[in-house]
Amino acid sequence: MFTVKGRISGQEYTLKYDGEVTGDSIAVGIAEITADALEDTLVGKGYQYTMTDHIDDPVSAYIILTEHVFDEVVSVTGDIPELDAVPDGAVV
Repeated sequence: MFTVKGRISGQEYTLKYDGEVTGDSIAVGIAEITADALEDTLVGKGYQYTMTDHIDDPVSAYIILTEHVFDEVVSVTGDIPELDAVPDGAVV
């Protein structure tokens, strides 16, 4: 689980992620709308991406919350998702 605090139009909001996004209703709504808008689009980091159901994946959810929802991220606490190890023999 991780928590992201940030600002949207100068107002501070808090979102928590533990397999789903919870918190301030305005920010949750923006996260859900953003995730829906990004369906069929690569969302992720490094070599770990999702194309659909972005909120179900911690890395993709982290990217959406920190790079798309807030105008400014104030803090991120908790278990920040890490990329999975690259499988042996994978071409990256």
